[in-house]
Amino acid sequence: MLLAIVWQVGESAVPVVMGVAIDRALATGDAGQLGLWLGVLIALYVALTAAAGLSLRLTVSSVQSLQHRLRATLSARVLHPVGPDSLSGATRAPNGDVVSVMTNDVGRCPTGRSSRSCRWRGSPPSGSSPPRCW
Repeated sequence: MLLAIVWQVGESAVPVVMGVAIDRALATGDAGQLGLWLGVLIALYVALTAAAGLSLRLTVSSVQSLQHRLRATLSARVLHPVGPDSLSGATRAPNGDVVSVMTNDVGRCPTGRSSRSCRWRGSPPSGSSPPRCW
């Protein structure tokens, strides 16, 4: 979160630094000030790029960790054999459809999709059912 704040502050500081550079260096014609403010601008871009990159990396890591924990929890429940079959009396594992739906739903969970945003636009492609959403 702090890295995202640093990135946003850096992005908003770029026009301010450019304005100060124009006022102090170009308006006066001082080459030393121009070099100084160009260095400040380069350092600002390096800092905001590093903050944005690290923030993105942490966000992706958090999403992947959450997805892994959800898949592990759901897999333990879904893949556990269900009670005896009413015809044969043997225990059976759920079919692959349940596992497929679970994997797809977990993949969509951290993206923030709601049931309102997971609808087909227009009619669904032939042979497919509407997407399942939470």
